[in-house]
Amino acid sequence: MRRRALLAAVLPSRFLRILAQRVLLRARMPFSTRLPFLVLVDARRTVFGPGVRLGRGVRIRAVEELEIGAGTSIGARTRLAGIRRVSIGKGVSIGGDNRFQGPSWVREPGDLEIGDGALVTAEHFFDLTRSITLGPGTTVGGIRSSFWTHGAGGRGRGRGRGSIEIGRECHLGSDVRFGAGVRLPDRTLVGMGSVVVDAPPGPGLFIAGVPARVRGEGAGPGA
Repeated sequence: MRRRALLAAVLPSRFLRILAQRVLLRARMPFSTRLPFLVLVDARRTVFGPGVRLGRGVRIRAVEELEIGAGTSIGARTRLAGIRRVSIGKGVSIGGDNRFQGPSWVREPGDLEIGDGALVTAEHFFDLTRSITLGPGTTVGGIRSSFWTHGAGGRGRGRGRGSIEIGRECHLGSDVRFGAGVRLPDRTLVGMGSVVVDAPPGPGLFIAGVPARVRGEGAGPGA
């Protein structure tokens, strides 16, 4: 599979690169896809919606299932690797230099799910030892936030142990840290530099600090 993906990546025109993905890797990839030279897409099953845009230097490898919705963009040099299933919704914007990384030492790594209209800015790290979910309309703002799904504090059972779930329409400030097993309710605001190891008691709250605690109200419904 990887050899065929590499061949598709080095073909001289976008048309030929997409055609190779469709023929050699059986990808469901519209010809409207922006697929620059040397962008690697290596998944066992690939489904793109219309108008997906990949930036220069994007690397997607060792992914079992890859689904990207219509109008979604992934910025330059972002990497997705070693993930069981990637599901990215419609109209999602993922900036450059992000890393979504599953471990080589786990037989069944986690899944990545990003809801419609979500925004992930730049230079963030997502540990996909277990699964990570970002709800629709959620923003991962600023730079250098990290999400860790393994460690001694992981909550849950079985495959769900350690998974991180971020609700709908949340806003995460720059340089935040998430511990394993955190479930963040809808419309939560997380202050810059916070370390989140426990979920707030309900939706629509503002949390901040090390460790993060409730500091006030966040965003109301539809805000």
